[in-house]
Amino acid sequence: MTVSDDNGRWACTSVVPRRPIPRALSILSAIRDSGGIETLSEISRSTRLPKSTVHRLLAEMQGYGMVVRAGYHYRHGEAVCRLARPGSTQELQRLRRGILPSLIDIHWRTGYLVGLGVASGNVVDFVHLIYSSGYCSLAEGIENDSQLAGSAAGRVLMAFDPGLAARFAVFAGYRGEDENGGGLPAWLSTELREIRRREVSFNPRLPGALIAAAVPVFNVTGTAVAALSVAAPRRVFNSREAHSSLQATRMTAQRILRETVAADWRSAKSGRPVE
Repeated sequence: MTVSDDNGRWACTSVVPRRPIPRALSILSAIRDSGGIETLSEISRSTRLPKSTVHRLLAEMQGYGMVVRAGYHYRHGEAVCRLARPGSTQELQRLRRGILPSLIDIHWRTGYLVGLGVASGNVVDFVHLIYSSGYCSLAEGIENDSQLAGSAAGRVLMAFDPGLAARFAVFAGYRGEDENGGGLPAWLSTELREIRRREVSFNPRLPGALIAAAVPVFNVTGTAVAALSVAAPRRVFNSREAHSSLQATRMTAQRILRETVAADWRSAKSGRPVE
């Protein structure tokens, strides 16, 4: 409705009902809580909304990129997934610059291959990879092909991002053997739950008798935006040393992200851009 004052000027406009917003949020929450993928019937049951209402809202949300349909299942769309990624390219750039000395320090102390990775589609994009000449062939393989489920860093990222895990399940053609695993096979769903519990991933399946470990990096909202990882031959790999080094570096990374938010806030308040 619209109303105007005596001079014909608009005083108030109210044309958009508010109820669809909480209903849409409840649908997105139901998809998230399920592990990242749901059918229309399951969403209706979880939200206690009529199927006709859910169907109509899902159709509208598809149009805005909020959900994506794959067969009879729905998952979060690009518009929603984008909100869970690092707040800005600038944020990631600051993390890359700030964390590099710590990654180099781990490499010099341990001799391990050290990396900072982020999810990019269905692979891990290592924005930093520190290694010696003995790791050249391994580093080349990692940079060319590092599937999410095939690396310690990728499994950490999937463990703390149900939407990412669900998208990978669709990409890999999994048929949802585990109903609570977002379409993932039971063995992988179980492993991701264990990673969430311990907040560390150990992957002994790398080629060349190598073993790797990874931990998540959380931003101020509690979203896992990156993974720190190390890898070395099994004969020299010390899991306790690797874990403690990663945990210390993670604290540094998360401090950088907190400072980035604080710097952006100060910049917005002063009206001056942050370098």
